[in-house]
Parts: sequence; C-alpha cells; structure tokens
Amino acid sequence: MASPISYAPQYGGLCAEGVAAHGEATVNIEPESWQIIDGKLYLSAAASFQDRPLDVAASEAKWPIAHSKLTQ
Repeated sequence: MASPISYAPQYGGLCAEGVAAHGEATVNIEPESWQIIDGKLYLSAAASFQDRPLDVAASEAKWPIAHSKLTQ
C-alpha cells in the first residue's frame, strides 16, 4: 500500500517481449503470462513467457521506439 505504482505493469501493460524484440506495442497480452524482475511486473502475449528470462535491457532500449508508435 505504501508504493502502489511499483505494482503497475511496465510499458503500460504492453507485451514486454514485443517491446524487447521488435520495439512493437503489442496489446493482446496473455493474463497468465507475466514475470516479476527486480520488483517490476512485466506482461507478455506469449504463453511460454514464464519459461525464459526477459531481456530487460533490450526492452528498456526499445521502449522509446514502441512508445513513439503509440503517440503518433
């Protein structure tokens, strides 16, 4: 309750793998497919997302690309 923003999904709830791999803004996420990395929640469109680690560095690097596509 002290820090509710820390429980908000990263990338506005978009697919973290889509952002990492392609800089794309995929909104059709799989509600059961998520990871918590360093206290942050990441969602995915892939059912197998929980079976492999997310490349957070790639996601962070490509997030500006995906975000700009959303604001065009």
